[in-house]
Amino acid sequence: VGGGGGASSLLPPRVRVVPPGPESIGATALKGGIHRIESSSVVFEDKQTCVLTLLKYVANIVRKPTDERRRVIRRSNQNFVKRVSEVDGGLAVLEALGFTVVERGLEHQIARDPLGFSYLELSEESALEGCLEGGILRRAWYELVDIARALELPDKKIPGLPPPARPVAAFDPFKSNITSLADVPSSRINKDIPGKTEARLAALKAEAEEKEKLVKKEAAKRASSSSGGGGREA
Repeated sequence: VGGGGGASSLLPPRVRVVPPGPESIGATALKGGIHRIESSSVVFEDKQTCVLTLLKYVANIVRKPTDERRRVIRRSNQNFVKRVSEVDGGLAVLEALGFTVVERGLEHQIARDPLGFSYLELSEESALEGCLEGGILRRAWYELVDIARALELPDKKIPGLPPPARPVAAFDPFKSNITSLADVPSSRINKDIPGKTEARLAALKAEAEEKEKLVKKEAAKRASSSSGGGGREA
């Protein structure tokens, strides 16, 4: 089996991997579909192609779940038919992921060619949910990677996944909106009350003025002493 030079760092190690997250109806159906692919009567290479195609579907959706083009499959597409739908279990895996059959087109077009205007579609909401850690799409990737290795697919052919996104925290209207404990600039409160910066500058200025007065005083004292000494010498 080939090495993992071109695969993502998220590829699980070469042991039986238990996908994260609790079991669900979708996860159970997913395992059933994958088992059917593994037990299918098609030739070995067709099983490999089916699993690899499903992995690409999953990885593409997880990378960009809001892209509708990645979530819609035309059922009459010959590549899809040959690689997935003709392999027992292929459609079952997609159904477990949440894909549903949708007809797109005018009524007379659909009546004339039902399959030509029939699509498998995964909703954006389901895609976003499935991309989270423990979501069905990520579970599917782990399960499919496991069967891909059992079918002797090299790691370099297995598409990797980006890290799971964290759920966005809901806005809490009762939570304080304070973002910093730093002093508010004086201009925002009262111009008569100096802020820390203004107070520090004022103190430095006063200190400089005091030093200047002392220097002048010392200079005047020395000048006075010099003039007095000169008179005694005369």
